[in-house]
Amino acid sequence: MDHWFWKKLREESRSQKIYPPEIKQFLFDERQWYPPIFGLLLRALPNKVFIYLERILSILFDLLRFGLVICFVYYYTGKDIFATTMAGVFYATSPILIFYNTQLNPRGLGALLLDGWLLVLGCGLTSGFLFWHWVLGGLLGALVLLTHKMTTQLLFFLALCSAAILGKWQPVGLLALGISAALIFSGGFYINVLRAHAEIVAFWSRNWRWIGADPLRESPIYGDPGYQRHGKLHARGLFGQLRKFVILVGMNPASWVCLVLLVERAGYKVTGQAIFNFPTFIALWLSFIILLSLLTTYFDKWKGLGAGYLYLYNSVSLASVILALILCFSSDRSISFAILSVACLGNIISLICYYIKFWKSGSLKPSADLYTLVSVLAQKPEGAVICWPTVWADFVTYKTPHPILWGCHGLGFKKIEEFWPVLKIRWDEVVRKYHPRYLVIENNAVPQKLFREFEVQEDEKFGSCRLVTLK
Repeated sequence: MDHWFWKKLREESRSQKIYPPEIKQFLFDERQWYPPIFGLLLRALPNKVFIYLERILSILFDLLRFGLVICFVYYYTGKDIFATTMAGVFYATSPILIFYNTQLNPRGLGALLLDGWLLVLGCGLTSGFLFWHWVLGGLLGALVLLTHKMTTQLLFFLALCSAAILGKWQPVGLLALGISAALIFSGGFYINVLRAHAEIVAFWSRNWRWIGADPLRESPIYGDPGYQRHGKLHARGLFGQLRKFVILVGMNPASWVCLVLLVERAGYKVTGQAIFNFPTFIALWLSFIILLSLLTTYFDKWKGLGAGYLYLYNSVSLASVILALILCFSSDRSISFAILSVACLGNIISLICYYIKFWKSGSLKPSADLYTLVSVLAQKPEGAVICWPTVWADFVTYKTPHPILWGCHGLGFKKIEEFWPVLKIRWDEVVRKYHPRYLVIENNAVPQKLFREFEVQEDEKFGSCRLVTLK
């Protein structure tokens, strides 16, 4: 529930009149050293504007990327309306846009800035780098670095791979210019961002096995050794490997169809020349993104860089452009249209599957029961709160004045490691260190082995969730 964290950050920043603010409620956060651009943007919005935009701001960034795709295809195809329309269809039906970008978060802004950076890099590689390429590319690169961490990782990967494959130094030069600009524009604050970034990568490099795990039922102390949460990303066994592949393909089927078409036709040379009448490096960038998604999904040493399927969010605009241009410049448009219809159909089927799952679970927003529980909790005497599932923590922090055993927003991942993503210490040690007063838990979320160790003063039930007050 990143949405509630960003609302909290905005309000604390405006109240304290500093950025980043101190949010003392998050007991595991040491500093709010997240890339600052998105938070500063939210802080700058007047309250009336923010209330109107908070549910659609991320969608607006996607729409700006949509506009960039449409403009590029329209210009590059010589105003081909059909190809331009199909680019819009491929983009608009991409499942990962609906799956991921539904709440306040900086990924959409980061992706928009990265698209702009790639456009500048592409112009420079095509026609030769001019002064404005360096200025605009350096600025956009700095903004990416100061906006979103996973997009930053992708920026580095794209720049390094482009330089290596194309045999040109300019992609790395543009990246270096962006790093320098980020340090200058932020007044050195980007050093803190890098420190926090290094900490989170190290944290997940140690704990990738538990991405999406149940923190209690997969705890080495209180869990069942044979249990695996259904939504666990790196589940054991053949089923776990197949599930990851299905997720990768399902998040953006059109990107994979596009990749298959490029490989099958083998119509490009890695020289910066045209492929189906468009630059080779556009196809390469899509290939690099898919490669990174595979590396971070299946190779242990890469898994600390995040969930691989999330990188496919950045493939949407490139795949839409490539598919539309293949349709435009193909010698047999009818055959190309039939093949690309499969890509579009794959997107639509994946969307239908997502909405069926969403309809059944309804898990993307706080339930009415949780709202009722939180309103009761807000009136109770101050005390530290634990939430299980932890995804409720940001919402509870925003709605109540209580401190909470949660963090993961900037610097402080070392502090939370014994508590999350799985509980690695005994309950009596949790009590001794953190003195929890309230537990906000989902029904049946806590194993009986652990629940028996609680010293319960009051256990209030609110439909699907419970508020447990400890002695």
